[in-house]
Amino acid sequence: MIKNKTSEKSYDEIPYPSKSFALTQPDHLNAVLQLFGFFAEKISSARVLEIGCSFGGNIIPFSIANPNSYVVGIDLSGVQIEAGQNIVNFLGLKNLNLYQKNILDYNNEFGFFDYIICHGVFSWVNKEVQNKILEVIKNSLSPNGVACISYNTYPGWKNMDILRDIMTFRADLLKKNGQNIDNSNIVSYGKGAIEFLRNYSYLNETLKDMAKNVLEKSNYYIYHEYYEEVNQPIYLYEFNNMLSKKGLSHICDSEISKTIPLYQHENINMEEALSNECGDDSIAKEQYYDFIYNRQFRTSIITHINNKNNIGISKNFKIKNLENINIKNSRNFDYVYKEIQEYLEKIYPNTITIKELKERFSTNKNIYLEVLDLIHNKQVSIHSEKFILKKEEKPKIKSSWLKYIKYHIKTENPVISFSTKWGANYEFSDLELNTLLLFDGTRTDKDIFDILKTKFNNKEITINKENLTDVQANNELNSFILNLRKIVEIHGFNQ
Repeated sequence: MIKNKTSEKSYDEIPYPSKSFALTQPDHLNAVLQLFGFFAEKISSARVLEIGCSFGGNIIPFSIANPNSYVVGIDLSGVQIEAGQNIVNFLGLKNLNLYQKNILDYNNEFGFFDYIICHGVFSWVNKEVQNKILEVIKNSLSPNGVACISYNTYPGWKNMDILRDIMTFRADLLKKNGQNIDNSNIVSYGKGAIEFLRNYSYLNETLKDMAKNVLEKSNYYIYHEYYEEVNQPIYLYEFNNMLSKKGLSHICDSEISKTIPLYQHENINMEEALSNECGDDSIAKEQYYDFIYNRQFRTSIITHINNKNNIGISKNFKIKNLENINIKNSRNFDYVYKEIQEYLEKIYPNTITIKELKERFSTNKNIYLEVLDLIHNKQVSIHSEKFILKKEEKPKIKSSWLKYIKYHIKTENPVISFSTKWGANYEFSDLELNTLLLFDGTRTDKDIFDILKTKFNNKEITINKENLTDVQANNELNSFILNLRKIVEIHGFNQ
């Protein structure tokens, strides 16, 4: 994270595990902007900067999948950068480097970038640092470049402020009364305050639901979200005012439904009122949506303000902008448009362009509307590049992904999540990770089965089912292997 000195100390003492975030991935950002007629640089050879990269967990998978890209991560935390660069070195990645940098001292020394990511930083730094982040983006973003910044937003965070206030109030009160409150117990006391609020307050049910959600979060998340010295939520219109002063503009949210909340099934009266009020001011309309839907978090997609005239933010998408976007079934089996979704499920995980889909279902006059509705409802994912499943008799995981797996095997408490190139995070058992290593191009599924069956017979591994017959045990092992093979192929670990 890019923080002040106080925050640097807190992030060194209580490291935040570094995960991948799908909404910040260049492939996704590129595809979202294509919907609105803006075409950023192709990702395979893109230059990418992450501000506040932590251990590098969000950009390492991208770097593995795109060896011709150039990727830089910067962070104030020396502890996290050193550990992250050690991972990069272990993986043998030549296209990724992590640097300890105070953003206030950054002087565009790494040149221009096609994509700049700043996730989980902006709300947790002071105004000076916020303005410097925007200055760095403005000065480092290529003419056709795209940035994304995530931040806590109002009005949703007005409720969260109450929860934060009671947690910090209790900690301060207990300290005043002589209690020893430190990083090891402050979250537990905070949870106690939230539980008290849920049980006895007359607050509305929405806030009580939010309180319940907080209690379900991990301790490290609660600490950094609610106990950091700085946490400054901001309205979208205020955020865009800051951008415009730097020659930048919010274009849309990485989560499309936050920019266009209702696609097919809109409230006509509401939409007419907003159109009359806001006209062509897309920022004003989005701000009203935030009030209506009580938004508390955003991931803004940003570019130079002079690019905005070339981008049409409207639910009236142009067919020419849609045609080359790749879509893929999201495995959501709520079939709204059965014909399309059954076909997408049939070809999964392959992508297909919307143009190709239109050609296949040429008699469907509503194909574009139906696909847009599926995109809006997250029933399909969108991608800037085509993906075709690679089937092999002896699957061979790419060497850099094999090293990535080995890192997670050898590290008792990994500081980065196991993520795919599209930003999906996985949790694997030791057995699953070690079995994945067997997909090295020298073994068939039968060969892997023989290895696992020997281990099972020698009681080196077990199956969590009792009284299995030999046939049932074999079926369990084969199913286990098949599932891992699918993971390898579906996520392109063998490409």
